[in-house]
Amino acid sequence: MGYLITNVKVLDGTGREPFTGAVRVEGNRIAAVLAGPAAPVPAGATVIDGRGATLMPGLVESHAHIGLADMTSHELTRLPPEEHMLITVRNAKTMLDCGYTSAFSAAAPKPRLDVVLKREIEAGRVPGPRLLANGPEITVTGGLGDSNLLHRDCRRRSAQAPMLQNEEELREERQDHVVVPAHPGAHLVVREPDLALGALEVLLHVLTFR
Repeated sequence: MGYLITNVKVLDGTGREPFTGAVRVEGNRIAAVLAGPAAPVPAGATVIDGRGATLMPGLVESHAHIGLADMTSHELTRLPPEEHMLITVRNAKTMLDCGYTSAFSAAAPKPRLDVVLKREIEAGRVPGPRLLANGPEITVTGGLGDSNLLHRDCRRRSAQAPMLQNEEELREERQDHVVVPAHPGAHLVVREPDLALGALEVLLHVLTFR
C-alpha cells in the first residue's frame, strides 16, 4: 500500500542539486527517495505522476497567527468566536495548500482557536498543517494588540490581546489557562492539554524562579 510519486524533480533540502527521481510514501511518512527516471512500483501502491514538477519537503511556519483575518485589529476583536473559528479553519487549509505542513503558533487572537483547530486537524476532520497550538497574546496599554479607542474604564479584554500592566494581573491571567498547584513545587496543570502557553508560560516561570 502507499503512494509512489514519480516523474518529479526532487529538492531534498540537504543542499544537493535537484535531481530527477521518485518518492515513496507509506502512511504519513516518506519511506524512500529514489534517484533516476524509473522507480520500481511496490505492490498495491498508488502511482502519482508528478508531470515534471518539483517535489520538496513541507515548509515550516515558525511564527504563525492562523486566526488572523483580512480585517483590522479592532474588527477582529469584535468578531464572534463562531465566525472566527471558521476563518481559522479556512486559513489552515490555505496554509497546507501553499505547502506549509507544520506551524508553530506565536499566539491566537482568541483563547481556544488554536487548540480546537489542532484537535480537528489531528482527528483528520479538517485539513491543515501539524500545529503547536498557543493561547492568546498578551500586551500592555498602548502595546501591540491594544485596539481600544479610549482607555478610560475599558475592560482588560476589550482589545485583541489581554492588557497586563503588572505581575498581579499576569497571575490573574494565569487562572484562565492553568490550575494553580496546591503546594510549592507541584506542577502546574494546564486546562487545555494541547495548549502551549508561549509568552505567558515564560513570564510565569520568570516570576516563579526569580
